[in-house]
Amino acid sequence: MNLTGPIYPIMNLSRIILLLLILGNLSCTEKNSPGYTVQGDWKLDSINDQKLERPIFFSFQDSSCAYLVPYGELTHFKIIEDTLIIREKVKRRNDLVHGEKINYLFKIDSLTDDFLSIHPITYESKSILNNYYTAKNNQLNLKKIKEKYHYDIKRVGFYSSACFGHCPSMYLEIDSDRNIFFNGVLYTEKTGFFSGSISESEFEIIKKKINSIDLKNIKKQYSASWTDDQECGVVVRTSNDVFRSNAYGFDQEPIELRALFHKLMEVYKTAKLVPDTLTKYSFEFEAMASLVKPFPPPPPLPSIENISMEDDLP
Repeated sequence: MNLTGPIYPIMNLSRIILLLLILGNLSCTEKNSPGYTVQGDWKLDSINDQKLERPIFFSFQDSSCAYLVPYGELTHFKIIEDTLIIREKVKRRNDLVHGEKINYLFKIDSLTDDFLSIHPITYESKSILNNYYTAKNNQLNLKKIKEKYHYDIKRVGFYSSACFGHCPSMYLEIDSDRNIFFNGVLYTEKTGFFSGSISESEFEIIKKKINSIDLKNIKKQYSASWTDDQECGVVVRTSNDVFRSNAYGFDQEPIELRALFHKLMEVYKTAKLVPDTLTKYSFEFEAMASLVKPFPPPPPLPSIENISMEDDLP
């Protein structure tokens, strides 16, 4: 019998099994991974000591992960042998929900406690890197974000504003006893005032992210060069000081600060919350709590060093 067209090699059994697992339900666990774990936050923010304009970020926590950037909804991942499989994140616009249809595949080239080296092995996974600077072969040599400080954290406050889109707007505070006080304003899964608690493991992760930031030298305000974006802010009270920082847009702030923002924006989803109209009286950072409104904030004023002598000042 004559056959026309290209002749394809027969896939070996392991590749067939891998394909079936990918096409099936994607679970969010590590399997057959090396001695080290991918759990935690990883970054690529410089190459040859040159800071990247758009840093690359991956985060893996239990059954959830974030890829490329520390914002947006979390998604799922799985490791099979030396292949990292990440499910496309959900994207929402008005009443339309799309995403979660593509699996991005990356080959794990090396993994230690400090470094994770991966590269894309499918067209889809290569295409999501188009807007990022990487090595010639799209190699991502990621460095693990680790704790550098040991703050005695007493209370954390966080807010996120609306934007001219569907940015979640909220305010919350978490104390050292893991109590959480939450106000969901716009595009949040819970709207209104709630109180409750977060798990010990969640609180430990938040503390680790805070301990990766040089709070004593962090700026009070970071601003992107564009407008109509979301603003996020955090206040951390320790046993001997209070630290504050805001970021308008995702541009100038350290990737460690943005990773903290992302975690605090998601933590209410796993908290044990009950409606509580008295929550607003439990907020201790009243000035920050008042910043949350159901409309976008104006962009921050430029810092004084960015204003020329010819500019008209009010």
